Amino acid sequence: MPNPVCESVYAIPRWGEGYFRINAAGHLAVRPDPDASTEIDLALLAVRLRD
Repeated sequence: MPNPVCESVYAIPRWGEGYFRINAAGHLAVRPDPDASTEIDLALLAVRLRD
């Protein structure tokens, strides 16, 4: 479930245009297709790329 406080504070629905959201882990996630459920957790991606 997205975090409504973070989404409100950072106005993600306004600038993210459905492509970005805060996921259940509290991380910023991107959806290549805003109408699909597939998303990439950007925090986890950064950890994987660093390792």
